[in-house]
Amino acid sequence: MCGDGLCNGDEDYYNCPDDCNAPGECDAGYVTDCVDDDCCPESWIGDGFEDCEDQAYGCDLTCYDNDGGDCDGGSTTTGGTTGVVKIVMIVNLILQLTVVNVVILHGMSMVLTVLI
Repeated sequence: MCGDGLCNGDEDYYNCPDDCNAPGECDAGYVTDCVDDDCCPESWIGDGFEDCEDQAYGCDLTCYDNDGGDCDGGSTTTGGTTGVVKIVMIVNLILQLTVVNVVILHGMSMVLTVLI
């Protein structure tokens, strides 16, 4: 519904400018995709995951210094050091919770069921 502060459904800038950004504009913390008008988290630039022209994660960030170097060919989609940090975060979650059903992180999706 136009005017609810959310740009969703059939809304776009042209029929609901109060809720939707103009093409090529994104909210704070987001950047414009290099090939279309998607908005992608700015934190994805240089995060160890390749957000390259193939848009494996839904964004092409090569116009931002080759995704902060992630698309230079030296990194992998496993996330390098960033992947290790995310694994540590998952382990900490497991230690804190009795049941973990779904953990979804950028570039890594897994289902965990842990009963303690």
